[in-house]
Amino acid sequence: MAYPRRALAMIGEPDEAAILGAEAARVAQTTRSGRTTTVLVDTMRILECWSARPHVRTLRDALIEGRTA
Repeated sequence: MAYPRRALAMIGEPDEAAILGAEAARVAQTTRSGRTTTVLVDTMRILECWSARPHVRTLRDALIEGRTA
C-alpha cells in the first residue's frame, strides 16, 4: 500500500504522495504495520524538500501521531 506513495514522491508528485501516504499512515497505525510505517518514513525523507506544503505537513504529523499513540 505504501510503495506507490514512495514512487509518486520520487517522480515529483509530492501532494499526491503525501495525501495517499497520510491515508496509509492511518491504516498502518490501526493495523500496527511496522513495514508500512517504515516505507512511509522513507517516503517522508524524500518529501523533506517539500516540507512547507500542507499535505506533506499532514503526512509528517500523521507519522508523528502514530509513533506517539
